[in-house]
Amino acid sequence: HCVLRHRSNRRQRLGRQLPDDQGAILQTFSKCFHGKLRVLADRPQGIRRKLSHLRILVAQRSGQAAGGFVAAVVELGLVILVIAGFWKTFSKAGYPGWAAIIPIYNIYVMCKVAGRPGWWLLLMLIPLVNVIIAIILNVDIAKHFGKGIGFAIGMILLPFIFWPILGFGGAQYQNAAPPPMSV
Repeated sequence: HCVLRHRSNRRQRLGRQLPDDQGAILQTFSKCFHGKLRVLADRPQGIRRKLSHLRILVAQRSGQAAGGFVAAVVELGLVILVIAGFWKTFSKAGYPGWAAIIPIYNIYVMCKVAGRPGWWLLLMLIPLVNVIIAIILNVDIAKHFGKGIGFAIGMILLPFIFWPILGFGGAQYQNAAPPPMSV
C-alpha cells in the first residue's frame, strides 16, 4: 500500500488522509504496482498537488483520444465525398463509376476523362512530375466539363467540395479530340 511518511516518522494510510477520489486513485495505482509504489512526502498537500497534475494528464489524454476520433470521422467523411464526386464524374464521362475506388485504375480513368493517353499513368509514379501531371489532368477534366481554370484550382485545393460539384452538378461532359502532342 502507498504510505505517507510524516516528519514524526509516523505512517498513515493515504486513503484516510486524502479525499475519497484521491485516495481511490492512489489505491488503484498501488494495486497496479502490487504494493511496490511508495509515495514519500512531507505534507499531504504535496500528494494532492501530484494527484491534481495526474488528473490533468489523464484528462488531456482522454481529450486527445476523443479529438483523434473526431478527426478520423471528419477525414472519413471528406474521403467519401471525394470518392462520390469521382464516381459521378466518371459516370458522366461514360466510364464506370466503380473505377473511383480502384487504386491506380482510377488514375488511368482520370487520364482518359481528361483526354490524355493512358501511359500518363506511368508519369504519376515519378516524384514531383506527378504533381505537374495531376494539375494538368485536373485542368483538362475541368475544361472537358465546361469549367474554367478557377474551378480546376478548386478541384486541386478543395477536392471534397469541387469534385462533388462537378459530379452531382449540371455540368455535361464534352468529349473532345485528344490535344496534340507538343515536342
